[in-house]
Amino acid sequence: LNPDLLAVGYGQFRFQEQKKGLACCWSLKNPMWPERIYHCVHGVTALDFSIANPNLLAVGLFNGTIEVYNVQSRNQTSVLDNRACVAAEMGGARQGNKWRRQRGDP
Repeated sequence: LNPDLLAVGYGQFRFQEQKKGLACCWSLKNPMWPERIYHCVHGVTALDFSIANPNLLAVGLFNGTIEVYNVQSRNQTSVLDNRACVAAEMGGARQGNKWRRQRGDP
């Protein structure tokens, strides 16, 4: 996709002072302003681009939610999330959010 694109997550992680977070995609072409800004309900604790589909960015939030954004699209809403998953109640998404191919994926 774009090897000059860098994803950065922002947030505050004190349990009693939880605030909204941001996931921003920065480009070397314009270091003054991010190419994409995604507003998240909680602080961002982890993020990773998909190897198979590098236009997809997985964003892990402090509350355990994982949201997936399509960075090729101008739409700022996630294309997928795990909010309905009971596992999200287990704690924050930290690291190791690795993309895995499912049977039948190209």
